Amino acid sequence: VLPDVETMKEQVREQTSKPQYNVAVYYKQKGFTQWIARHPRFEQATLVVISLNALWIWIDTDHNPGSML
Repeated sequence: VLPDVETMKEQVREQTSKPQYNVAVYYKQKGFTQWIARHPRFEQATLVVISLNALWIWIDTDHNPGSML
């Protein structure tokens, strides 16, 4: 009469879990630019550039002698 608890838990997990989003799924399979875009070093370099930009914004706002708008 009562449903199995483990089976119910597994069904809920399957229904609520989503596959991890990966933009590389939409890239072409061949070519130099897709190879660069998929490479882990490209991801790391992108994060370094973003971090350096945030650092520069912080330094620029603290040491800019100009008046605020």
